Formats: sequence, structure tokens, C-alpha cells
Amino acid sequence: APTTSIPTAACTSWCNASERASAVAVGGNFTPIGSASTVVAIGILKKQGFAVTFMQYVKIGAVVVLVQLALATGYLFAADKVGLIPPLNPADANATAADVNSTGAPDH
Repeated sequence: APTTSIPTAACTSWCNASERASAVAVGGNFTPIGSASTVVAIGILKKQGFAVTFMQYVKIGAVVVLVQLALATGYLFAADKVGLIPPLNPADANATAADVNSTGAPDH
């Protein structure tokens, strides 16, 4: 039976965890409520007399996020160009969830 799930063999479990970690880092830098440490830092600033509004933070956070994304994209292109990222095997990309063991690696 055909599957509609994303083929997990196309990316290892480490890759999936890395994607989630990157998304969390971007979200935490973009808004003041994106991470617990930022909420604490905003609270400390407020106690010290420096009121930072949501939009003030987002204006700075947006610039930080754009720089992060540009650097990450450049790194990925450079890593691919020098061969640090192995090419995807089309047979692995077509694997279904049933073909993948508990470690996220294909059962070949």
C-alpha cells in the first residue's frame, strides 16, 4: 500500500534532530517569547529599568535571524561543494517508513 509519510531514509534521525534544533534556535532569536532564556533576560532588563517592547525585540531579532540563515545556507552550499554532504541515493529516497529500522537508517 502506498504511504503518505515523509521517507525517513532520506535523512537520518540525527538530521531530523538537527533540523528541529535549528528551528528552535531561529524561533528563539526572532521573538522574545521564543525561548525561556529570552523571557528571563527581558524580565531582568525590565527590573533594571530597560523596557524592551515585543516589536523592538523583533526588529533586532529579524536581523539576527536573517544573518543566521544566510550563514547556514552558505555553509551548506560550501559543504556540498567540497563533498562533505554525501549525495542522496534515489533508492533510499523512495524508501517507506517500513524500510527504516529504529535508528533511522535503512534496512539494506
